[in-house]
Amino acid sequence: MLHPSFPKDEIEKQRKDTLLAIKRIDEHWIVEIQRLFRKHYYVKHPYRNDSLGTAESIQNLSQEEIIEFYQSVIMPNNAVLAIYGDIDAEDVAIKVAGAFRDFLPGMASEPLIEPETTNIAEDNMFTKTNQKTSSAIFVGYNGMTLYEEDRPVADVIDAIISGIGYPSGWLHDALRGGDQSLSLIHISEPTRPY
Repeated sequence: MLHPSFPKDEIEKQRKDTLLAIKRIDEHWIVEIQRLFRKHYYVKHPYRNDSLGTAESIQNLSQEEIIEFYQSVIMPNNAVLAIYGDIDAEDVAIKVAGAFRDFLPGMASEPLIEPETTNIAEDNMFTKTNQKTSSAIFVGYNGMTLYEEDRPVADVIDAIISGIGYPSGWLHDALRGGDQSLSLIHISEPTRPY
């Protein structure tokens, strides 16, 4: 934990697995439509990015960059150690203190993320046609802060119509047509600075 080597052969195994996962990311229709929506809806915010990264970023990631990132986030003031089982707590505390005596606090820097503040100025529609047999409608609208008077009302409407980000709600159920799952409705608003 204190001095990981990040062996190059293990990095290459992970790189191969991640690149394969990126290639397969759009195999499920819900994931594909969510990605299309996020790409066009979140103009500046990292929500528009895929958590796996891009094939280019994974191919170019070096061992040195991985080590540098690890050292920038792994520190005692940014970590939790959990020990459980049939142990002697005092004995373990002494051993942990000895093993981690060189594990010194540092300054964990948070990434600077520009808040998503771009309001939707005009109607936009993005479509993607493929060979999949399902369809979906995602609706985005200009949002509000947590403290606006109408926020609770908007949250209730969202819950009723779209099921708060999950396929449910009366509108979703009404469009499904009984036993056939024909649509996924998702209504979202951009993040706002609080």
